[in-house]
Amino acid sequence: MGQVTGEETGFIDASGWLLSSRAPVETFYRMAGCSFLLRGSGGLVEHVRRECRSLAVPMLPSVDIEFDFRRQLPSMPSYSLAGTIKIGASYYEARSGRVSYQVHSTADGFLVYVLNDVPRRRPIPNPIRRFHDWNFQVPEENAAKDFLYGVFGYLTQLVNMRRGCSYLHASSFERRGEGIALIAWRGIGKTAAMLKLVGEHGWNYLSDDLAVIGPPRELSRSAQRIQLYAYNLAGEDNLTRRIFSHRSYWDRCAWEFRKHWHGVGQTRRRVDAEELFGEAAVSVRATLRSPVLMERSNVSGFEMEPISTAELAHRSAYIILRELESLVEIASAVNAFGPGFGAMAPDIFLTETSDLLEDRFEGLAASRLRIPIEATAASLAEYLQATFG
Repeated sequence: MGQVTGEETGFIDASGWLLSSRAPVETFYRMAGCSFLLRGSGGLVEHVRRECRSLAVPMLPSVDIEFDFRRQLPSMPSYSLAGTIKIGASYYEARSGRVSYQVHSTADGFLVYVLNDVPRRRPIPNPIRRFHDWNFQVPEENAAKDFLYGVFGYLTQLVNMRRGCSYLHASSFERRGEGIALIAWRGIGKTAAMLKLVGEHGWNYLSDDLAVIGPPRELSRSAQRIQLYAYNLAGEDNLTRRIFSHRSYWDRCAWEFRKHWHGVGQTRRRVDAEELFGEAAVSVRATLRSPVLMERSNVSGFEMEPISTAELAHRSAYIILRELESLVEIASAVNAFGPGFGAMAPDIFLTETSDLLEDRFEGLAASRLRIPIEATAASLAEYLQATFG
């Protein structure tokens, strides 16, 4: 965890604020060009801290984004409604899954108030909630994921773009300081290939879902943990043992129960890379050596061909916009009702992200890999290992 400021002892109320005259707890983080802090205690914010701990840094004099977790959001005396989004004179309020939040644009970035309480419809004990949840998580843990994907993701992307950095929807790994990024649409097989390459071929983990690329071609980790579906672990006995060796009997039972009754696509766990691979096999950053755009096609064998950096950047920008889908809703609403408050319009976002990525990819040997529709994770990993190993 980053350096902690504020008093950590004493009574904490349900909002996550300390009931004392001291300031609430603050922890600091940096992800590529974006610095941020998490302020508050208890409730949702503690689970967000766990998600972000790989990005922790000592206390910073200033940050680009302040995420202020609190009992109530500030009142909005005057606003317009765009669906469920409230749009005021210089800020907006929205909801992402279980998380309600309010965004104020500042000179350097954003001040974001986040409701620290997670609503529960029925008073069901946490062990029962975990057993019936496909991630084996309680509502606060699921809300932390909603926050990361629906709030944190698009706001950090907007700040990082000002610093010449951008997300890539990519599984990435490195060896001897040189990184490979497998850029792809959802469901192509990038996670399964990464698991094989890191777990069996001696590569070091960088990212599962989102990586960050910045100057000069630096590939680095994001906050997201690894999401593993039951189909990712089919035949992966060593990885399965590593994951569940630290988990409870009921966790293992819930895994088997959901696989049987709901299927491998509805059974999932979210794990830390260090937990899965061990700290020695996890890296923080690397210099990007080869960006690969992967797609499933009706071809008879693996086909690797060069692709221009302009085309790769263009397609990567559309893929990342799909992953930051809340940006489309927010930006459309606030730009329809006001000056945008820092929420870039989708068409401008695509153009600027594409231009930025083309600059980051300049001089690299970019490739497109067409993967047979029926190809297994093992065969894909073997092909990538033979190509890049």
